[in-house]
Amino acid sequence: MEDNKFKDLLKKYQSGLCTDEEEALLESWYLNLNEANKESVPSAALAAERMNNWAHIQSRTQARSRPLWLSFSAAALVLFTLGIGIYFYVINHNVQAPKSEIAQEITPGGNKAFLTLADGRKISLTDVGNGELAEQAGIKITKAADGQLVYTIENNAASAKSAQTVAYNTIETPRGGQYQILLPDGTKAWLNAASSLKYPTTFSGADKRQVELIGEAYFEVAHNKAQPFLVVTPAFKSSGKAHEVEVLGTHFNINAYADEPAIVTTLLVGSVKVNDQLLKPGFQSVFENNKIKISEADPDAAVAWKNGDFVFNGQDAKTSLRMLSRWYDVEIDDSENIENLHFGGVVSRSQNLSAVIKMLQATGDLKFKVEGRRIIMIK
Repeated sequence: MEDNKFKDLLKKYQSGLCTDEEEALLESWYLNLNEANKESVPSAALAAERMNNWAHIQSRTQARSRPLWLSFSAAALVLFTLGIGIYFYVINHNVQAPKSEIAQEITPGGNKAFLTLADGRKISLTDVGNGELAEQAGIKITKAADGQLVYTIENNAASAKSAQTVAYNTIETPRGGQYQILLPDGTKAWLNAASSLKYPTTFSGADKRQVELIGEAYFEVAHNKAQPFLVVTPAFKSSGKAHEVEVLGTHFNINAYADEPAIVTTLLVGSVKVNDQLLKPGFQSVFENNKIKISEADPDAAVAWKNGDFVFNGQDAKTSLRMLSRWYDVEIDDSENIENLHFGGVVSRSQNLSAVIKMLQATGDLKFKVEGRRIIMIK
């Protein structure tokens, strides 16, 4: 079809002046062209543009109350016009469709966790619906509408007496997971990826409310002056003894991953004792090699993960990459010498991995190559 004739027919089509034969000719020509040039047209980009234009056409035709057959004609026009435009651009400019750096997008983590009950039962909190999950020793365990895990003591006397029996549950998040739990005393805890929290089903009768953490968690502790809240983290290779945080009622974050060189506790509200050393709001303790160093902190950065963000505020590149590894469940090849590299910036944890990588590449001297679920660093 000659170019001028095509343009004239297209204008008539857009104005609604084409005869049935002319409409059929245009649409048939488009379909044949598209079939004959599958490899020349960038299909992924074309599909996305088609969807955008179809949504636009739908809203426009609905607003005008067009008959159904005319809506289909309009959609055919969009596909036809777009196909012709991309075809001629590719042919005349010899352009190849751009290739993504990441063949398959790696999506972010989400609310995923497993609950292991005292009797050994293991429940996938990702797969079960909302409502009551189990009852043990007078304690009812419920998954709320927002996904939060809630513990409540039954009101009747028999249940209350049974609740005096202490049993221990463990909630674990996998790599690429996070979860929130409301403990039996009303304390709220948010678990980051690859973390676990072991806790009693009731704190009644104990002189302390003690839990055990591996990984990272943010706590909003219910105040109880008579019963301090104690978070214990096991001894890691960087330290020869356990790490303890004792509070009455406060908000704080603990980063205690086994693959990190230190245990970092950041206080937002109230006061805590870290291995008997007092910590004030806006400060953090770094526990490494059996020594504690206390310094001013950036509390917003410390809890950014809980609020849905990555904040890279100058920490070394390997620390930043371990954060990505846990949240996106990917392997990091850190064989390159990047000890002196640091990242800066903020990006949402809801973004696909490719968006985060682009941001990091723009802020440093490091490039990334992604192979499957493996990230390779290139200086």
